[in-house]
Amino acid sequence: MATHGDAVRFHHPLRHGGLPPGPRLPLPVQSLLFAYRPVDFLRRCQRRYGDLFAINIAPVGRVVYAATPTALRTLTTADPEDILGGEPKRVLEPITGGESVLVLDGERHVRARKALTPPFQGEATARHAELMTDATERAMRQWPRDRSFALRPELRRLTLEILLSGPFGVDDPATLSRFGEKLPSVVDTNPLVLWYPPFHRDLGGFGPWSAFKRRREELSDMLLKLVDGPGDVPSALRRERDDVADPMSRTELRDHLLTLITTGHETSATALSWAILLLLRGRRVLDRLRDELASGDDTYLDAVVRETLRVRPPALDIARQLAVDVEVDGWTLPAGTKVTASPALIQLSSDVWPDPDAFRPERFIESSAKPYAWAPFGGGHRRCLGTGFAMLEMREVLRSVVTRAELRAAGNEVEAITIRNALLVPAKGAQVVLEHLLDGRRHGVPARAGSRLGCARVPER
Repeated sequence: MATHGDAVRFHHPLRHGGLPPGPRLPLPVQSLLFAYRPVDFLRRCQRRYGDLFAINIAPVGRVVYAATPTALRTLTTADPEDILGGEPKRVLEPITGGESVLVLDGERHVRARKALTPPFQGEATARHAELMTDATERAMRQWPRDRSFALRPELRRLTLEILLSGPFGVDDPATLSRFGEKLPSVVDTNPLVLWYPPFHRDLGGFGPWSAFKRRREELSDMLLKLVDGPGDVPSALRRERDDVADPMSRTELRDHLLTLITTGHETSATALSWAILLLLRGRRVLDRLRDELASGDDTYLDAVVRETLRVRPPALDIARQLAVDVEVDGWTLPAGTKVTASPALIQLSSDVWPDPDAFRPERFIESSAKPYAWAPFGGGHRRCLGTGFAMLEMREVLRSVVTRAELRAAGNEVEAITIRNALLVPAKGAQVVLEHLLDGRRHGVPARAGSRLGCARVPER
């Protein structure tokens, strides 16, 4: 083994191959358990088989799950020629396309990241903060009053508007509305149609697969029209499209745009849904957050965001495929193995975090996370390119919601975690009741005397 810059490089196969143990249940049973209660299923496997175990699920087959920071470090810092990040995501092609930055490896992946990262960094991101606040204010005025409603769909609409209005530079309400209608018709297609090859049949232009392809093509045409627009993302893609030496093709542009739009708003909406549900179940945490915001201090707000992403990371998997034999936590896994480091397992492990199921934001004030113990955005050279934008968006949307909206959770049950479009989402869509909107904006909530920080335990479901 040798190093390649900061990466670990495996030059030759290691001895003692094989896969770790795992459940012997039939593939359909494991697939259903994974689909309906993914975190619960994986944590039970972890307790029974250890921090490295293998499951067998459709449509990807056998996958090794790793639940330690050391495994995450191995998978995210190894040489990209030895451990592939794009190949295991090929299952996402129906949505993202085959030229997406998500599914590419090697130099083509590097080029795509280099082009797409600048619009989501530094000043390019910071200048959208006021837009995020204004969009949230408008959205909240449209939420239903005094009755239960699913918050996540509302937040999907909000985060889509923020993404399109900000980095994409869309300022036409009619265009925003068309995207709001068209995108769900593609993303929310039945998973059986999306992920299972037997359903990928045109049937003479009829059937669900043909209908899905038509909807995706219509969305693609809308996205490609944005390339000539004024935003930071269109500007970045125009430079690649017009590169004389190596111009980016229409298919590449389309697939990168599809990826940015779908992943860029879905993950943020999911994380915000969990943040609000957790705050409503831990009212003393909510009271302290309001107090801190009223005083003009964002430290606790940042801690709430980080703690939400620890106990409820939107993405379940950091998936890789081995191109060579690789040692992971004492197991020499053979080339071709699909290996997944799971932030959900790592961040809910008592070996990594004290009292891991407790929603306790102050842990991020008292100390910083250990390396690779907090990884909701992945790590290494494939870390989520929109991390800075997503963190700012969570802070600004939460700031507006907690200081302006008086919400309560609908019902007494904590919503279970299920999987939708490869994300860990509230099973009922984050059911809440909006009682009323409060006066003022941002820090307009008066401080509450005697407010104390509580600790809300997140039941395992």
